[in-house]
Amino acid sequence: MKSLVPKGFDFKEEEWRQAEREGRMLVLVPFISERCNLNCIYCMMKDERVKVNQERKLTLEDHKRVFRQAVDLGCKTIVISGLGEPFMDPYLYNKQDNTFPLLDLAEELDLYTVVFTNGMMIDSKLAQALYKRRISLIIKLSSLNESVFSELNHHEIQFVDYREKDGRLTRIPHYLKCLIEAGFSDGLDGNATRLINDVIITRKNMDEITEIIHFSLRNHMLTCIDPLVIKSEAERNRDELAITDSENRILYEKVKSTFSDYDMGMYDLSNCIIHNYGLVYDLEGRIRRCLAVPSDAGTIHDRSLAEHWSRLLEEKQAANLAYHISKTEDIFGVCPGRRYYSFSH
Repeated sequence: MKSLVPKGFDFKEEEWRQAEREGRMLVLVPFISERCNLNCIYCMMKDERVKVNQERKLTLEDHKRVFRQAVDLGCKTIVISGLGEPFMDPYLYNKQDNTFPLLDLAEELDLYTVVFTNGMMIDSKLAQALYKRRISLIIKLSSLNESVFSELNHHEIQFVDYREKDGRLTRIPHYLKCLIEAGFSDGLDGNATRLINDVIITRKNMDEITEIIHFSLRNHMLTCIDPLVIKSEAERNRDELAITDSENRILYEKVKSTFSDYDMGMYDLSNCIIHNYGLVYDLEGRIRRCLAVPSDAGTIHDRSLAEHWSRLLEEKQAANLAYHISKTEDIFGVCPGRRYYSFSH
């Protein structure tokens, strides 16, 4: 059976075993930006952005200290995310002097980097500069329909013609074409790809999911399918966007049968690498259980990363135990971390 994974998450079998056996960390997820150039109607972070205390924001030296502690815990990959768009933060990309401080630090520590980005800032020049680095990108591909994409992101998305490898002509976002032309989808490293399309399931794009996956596979890309997290802007637009559990289940079965020759384990959030093997911290250094779930575990200033990791391991194990006991159906949106958080609060 075929499988496809993001480059940076393609750990060797012995690395997985060692992480399980020794309780080691594999990924570290720093939030680095509270600014965003979009106003997505499904955003789960918008309310958090306005609450960031600028005086408490982490410095570049803070991030360097945490990165080094993470390496001591076994970390192999940095996954850069944010409350907003990471490429708007000078720690990731200083446009004025064309430098990449956090990417340089990661490479210095022999860490691979994966970046979540909406892609809007990526032009041909930036795409080519990023391609030369040890980096994978998880970009937005909410729809292959220009008007639907623009509506979901509350911003006009520029679409352009792209001639696919099999000769067919497809309309895609301009930034995606720049990344493809820079070489990000030229081929696979084993079963790993450097270009991942992220799709949030909503009522507006649910009928396109299989089409988006087909497009991705034709062009050596992986599609990550994520449920709508009912927070912030997504909560305010819930009636317009949310699909039912029944529709979710039907969609999962459709994807599962359509792509039966592929390992569907990548679409089961119970296998989430960040939940099981990662630690997340926000712009002020607060530890989070995962990207979507806050925590009261303290900050990077009051304990060492090793102490935080030890505590979180206990919560992760409890969350997984509760998940398996409940025998929840294997559909999009099953997340032990979020279920455990809701149950314990």
